[in-house]
Amino acid sequence: MNKLIILLCVTFLYTGTVSAQNKKSIQKKGRTSSGNITEKTTRALWTHYQPGAYIHDAYADLSGNVWFATSMGLLKYDGASWTIYNTSNSGICSNDITSVTSDLTGKIWAGSLGGGLSSFDGQNWQNYNSSNSALPSNLIGELGMDPSGNLYIVSFGSVTIFDGSVFTPITIPGLLSCIFIDNNGNIYIGTGDNSDGVGVIKYDGIGFSNINTANSGLPADGATDISADAAGNIWFCTTDGLAKFDGNQWVVYDVNNSNLIHNFANKIAFDNNGVLWIGTTNGISVFDGLTWTNFDENDYNVTQDRFTGVAIDIHGNKWFSTLEGGILCYSDNGPGPQHNFSILSGTVYNDSNQNNILDAGENTIGNQMIRIDPTLQYTTTNNNGKFYFTRPAGNYTLSLIPGPYWNLSGSNPLSVAIPGNTVTDTLNFGIYPAQDIFDAAIYCNGNSPRIAST
Repeated sequence: MNKLIILLCVTFLYTGTVSAQNKKSIQKKGRTSSGNITEKTTRALWTHYQPGAYIHDAYADLSGNVWFATSMGLLKYDGASWTIYNTSNSGICSNDITSVTSDLTGKIWAGSLGGGLSSFDGQNWQNYNSSNSALPSNLIGELGMDPSGNLYIVSFGSVTIFDGSVFTPITIPGLLSCIFIDNNGNIYIGTGDNSDGVGVIKYDGIGFSNINTANSGLPADGATDISADAAGNIWFCTTDGLAKFDGNQWVVYDVNNSNLIHNFANKIAFDNNGVLWIGTTNGISVFDGLTWTNFDENDYNVTQDRFTGVAIDIHGNKWFSTLEGGILCYSDNGPGPQHNFSILSGTVYNDSNQNNILDAGENTIGNQMIRIDPTLQYTTTNNNGKFYFTRPAGNYTLSLIPGPYWNLSGSNPLSVAIPGNTVTDTLNFGIYPAQDIFDAAIYCNGNSPRIAST
């Protein structure tokens, strides 16, 4: 039976469009085998979305959708609205999604942390795990797809090839961080461990070989992402620079010989013009083969820069997922895709003096349940006591459902009327302990636990 898919109603914050600052133009030259390198500056418009979850991967399909693997489910943006698929509203295997891709038929595949693997054809879900299939592990880190449509599933200590019918595991000991399959069917696997000397493992369908700092021009053994350009050159993101291999020669780009913004390169993607977009631990670099353009948190107004995915949609928008800093969208022709939703946000706090005001020094309370009507949806406060709902213009009622041993100090529920494209961040709920228990000690009388007030 098809599950009802709801528009994103969980923690999702749109923080608006940010116009990049116009940096001072500089001419900074370096040398690689490709010749002189010149950095240019530009003005760009960024859009920032904050789902309030860890984001592990980003993927753009050929239908114009952009997918994000998050800790609250599989998130989809179709150009107009957001949809979250989780275990409450769909048949997906887990809420903790680690990776996402699609096959030649357009079917979406999602790997999870503990739930195995899910496929979705737009209507129906199918799940695979170590109990109902030959999948060796339910802990999936990365997914890859080869030109023939075979799915490659990366888990700790193995890569499993799925041809649509049969799972074929290949044992590869150790931590595996990324996977890429070239047009010749060669598999490149990053180990992610910068100290073991393994580097990148290459499998040609017959045997294994290693690409590392000892036998190649790879600048570090820790490879975080691998891709190829239209000419067939293989590009490696590493913990100490970016490398290109044409089959014979290596070219390394780092902060010393180029304008790469940071040596720790996380994720890469090529746009339709062959321009390389690189997410690093300290900003974004764009490289067209000769010219570099860099963006950092001063441009896109996000302070957490550990990029976990780069995806370029069919409209040319560039999407960057970060682990904790949300989602960034860069559009060459102006602001990124917008939505007509508003944000309803607030804080649950310990109203110690019961004055129904969030005073300085009062602690915020996490893991408190908030309900919104209409549509009767729920969310919980995060570790900072914050909650978010994303809704179109309208009239809404928010109710706090306090946890055990808490009383409300103010109005509950709260009613609010919101226009479109606004942020309302004052919907606070004060609570205080239901009993005068400020310090508690647990003691045992025989085998029976007791709680004593002090």
